[in-house]
Amino acid sequence: MSLKIVGTLNTIGELQVISEKMTKREFSIKFKEGNYDKLAGFQLINNNCGALDSFQINQEIEVDFNIDGREWNGRIFINLNAWKIVLVGIQQATHAPQQTAAKPVQAAPQQSAAKKAEEDDLPF
Repeated sequence: MSLKIVGTLNTIGELQVISEKMTKREFSIKFKEGNYDKLAGFQLINNNCGALDSFQINQEIEVDFNIDGREWNGRIFINLNAWKIVLVGIQQATHAPQQTAAKPVQAAPQQSAAKKAEEDDLPF
């Protein structure tokens, strides 16, 4: 089951070597639920650990993750395993209309003050 959540990057942990075959990196995000701020902790496993290298604290991100649960010594442990992280707004920016280059403006020839006064019908 794949889930998504949008929030602000709150913490980024260091790379942890668990075993010869496993590394992980933990991070948390802050998100709103109703009127309250909530925190959620995630982990990146093995090849995904570098996914946070280009992000900074307080950036708004969208996290795709799976829920993983295990029992150990009569206790149940649940991990939120992130597998995709993107900045919010990046997708929208790529779909924004392209701006056209501004056309060069040619300077108007200078008119004499008398001619300007004749053309000017403003009362002041």
